[in-house]
Amino acid sequence: MKLPKTTNIFFLLTLFLIPFYWVRFSLCQIPTNIPEFLAILSILFFLIWNLSNKETSLFNQSAIKNLRWPVGLILIGLALSYIFNQPTLSGLGIIKSWFIIPLIFAFCLAKTRSASSTLSTQKILITIFGSLTLVAAIALIYKSLFLVTYDNRLASFYASPNYLAMLLVIGLLAGIFLIAENNSVRIKNYLLPGLILILTALYFTFSLGNWIALTITLFIIFTPKKISRLLWLFFLFICLFFIFPSENVQERIVHMFGSRSSFNSRLMIWQSSLKIIQDYPILGIGPGNFQDTYLQYQKYFPPYLEWAVPQPHNLFLAFYLQTSIFGLIGFIWLSLVWLNQAWKNQKKRFAGFFLAFILYTLIYGLIDTPFWKNDLSFYFWIFLLLSISQTKNYNSKE
Repeated sequence: MKLPKTTNIFFLLTLFLIPFYWVRFSLCQIPTNIPEFLAILSILFFLIWNLSNKETSLFNQSAIKNLRWPVGLILIGLALSYIFNQPTLSGLGIIKSWFIIPLIFAFCLAKTRSASSTLSTQKILITIFGSLTLVAAIALIYKSLFLVTYDNRLASFYASPNYLAMLLVIGLLAGIFLIAENNSVRIKNYLLPGLILILTALYFTFSLGNWIALTITLFIIFTPKKISRLLWLFFLFICLFFIFPSENVQERIVHMFGSRSSFNSRLMIWQSSLKIIQDYPILGIGPGNFQDTYLQYQKYFPPYLEWAVPQPHNLFLAFYLQTSIFGLIGFIWLSLVWLNQAWKNQKKRFAGFFLAFILYTLIYGLIDTPFWKNDLSFYFWIFLLLSISQTKNYNSKE
């Protein structure tokens, strides 16, 4: 029994509008946003369909069952950290918007993919690619209107250029693997202009950290021999140096490594985070509490170089502080399970994309937090469940 067309449409619409989470409103006095609201409707439609379809069980895939312990550990750690610290509405919003709803949506989407020929992995990735192409096009309009940051970097309607760059990297990876794994000229003609738009917008973010993480990710995947990897990496770093205007490179180097550089700022944030962990080694400080706690720890350090710091600029520190040591263990466990599964299956169709995504997330996660954001958390759970669900039930036609 196939999924109703309406359910498919809601899933695809949710996927397309994930980057537009900033369109917010309240529903029965509960704050929400466009993709979250559509995700809830998609889940409800799917559950109604599933109840009427007795042949389909929500829990019949052993590959997904293997996630229950690491994901359970993350959620338990998150709950403990929230309850035994200072509970806040923002923390509750993080639990709702970055964990519960995206995880359930991703689970239902993975089941939907196997139950509907119209929701193949390819169609899901094309929808996401189209959405991020639109983000890139809007960003370039901002650039044409000179709506950039004080240091001439493109941020579009996001809080920082790095936020925009993280999204564009996902679109770039999706486009690369869609082109690599498609023989259809029609699909490639659709993908190439979008890929050019995404690359152009990514260039104007001047996000060197994202470029480096992307470079390392691609050379790990596409170069099998160690020597060729080193040569390829060296070549790409040379290209990265020349791809940016010389004056911008000089400004970025000063900005990154000068006395008040972003690197020194990150060092101070990491030192403060480690000091907080020393004082809260088991349960952390709870989701959404980093900014206030970070400011309280100013007395232990020289004057901060950066004051508005909602996250600790490190994925692992963020999980430790906001989901407790249990959540950190669960996240590392989950990442290892995903890496192992994706590495073993990378020759299968689109499995290379999932491997690239988790590698990029972990590499860039050393200097930023590519999960702790509405849209990025959605993508994380979606790609995780799609990747794992293909381990035992892989459709070669996708």
